[in-house]
Amino acid sequence: MINPEKLLGGLLRNTMGDIGGLGVKAGVGMGLLGVAFGAAEHFMGKSKTQLRGQMGETVPPPPPPGLSSGGQAGPIQGGGPPPPPPPMGPHSQNKPQSDAILLIRAMIASANADGHIDDDEKKRIFERLEAVNPNDEEKEFINKELSHPANLDTIVAQITNPKLAKQVYAVSLLAIDIDTDAEREYIKNLAKKLNLDESTVDIIHKNLNIEKP
Repeated sequence: MINPEKLLGGLLRNTMGDIGGLGVKAGVGMGLLGVAFGAAEHFMGKSKTQLRGQMGETVPPPPPPGLSSGGQAGPIQGGGPPPPPPPMGPHSQNKPQSDAILLIRAMIASANADGHIDDDEKKRIFERLEAVNPNDEEKEFINKELSHPANLDTIVAQITNPKLAKQVYAVSLLAIDIDTDAEREYIKNLAKKLNLDESTVDIIHKNLNIEKP
């Protein structure tokens, strides 16, 4: 059984670790990210007191391990079927888990913005996850997602509300260094397809301290 919030927390914890404080992020709809961080801290045996202060909100305790908390296409081009949902046991329909999977897929799709994820990038992703001790099933899930990244339209089609759209945009920014034309185009197209207005995009970039492309 996999714990998507744990995996998301592991990816985000290392990705966002050097970004100065998370308090403002709660204001742009980062609630699930806070839960993910809480899960990461739990699995690493850390205290969540500092986490709550950073998020500017009360982060609910993460679940015990294994329990719920409540062909390859390019990033823009291509169709192809969406990746099959991972086996998650009786809690597979739990919405926080479903949203966490979507955010993981958004991060991987963003990393694939230039059309491929090389071995070094895969290695760095798994190094991030080492801190949360993924089990074999969780490693297999990430490997499958890396082998068949979802394309942009597949990601956008699963957005169910504006808050989730902001989260998808935020984690996509965090997954890459926007330093190629392909990555700039991907991020611009993502904002457009998510129907995020310029003001919202500006706020997210400012809060994450990431320059707009």
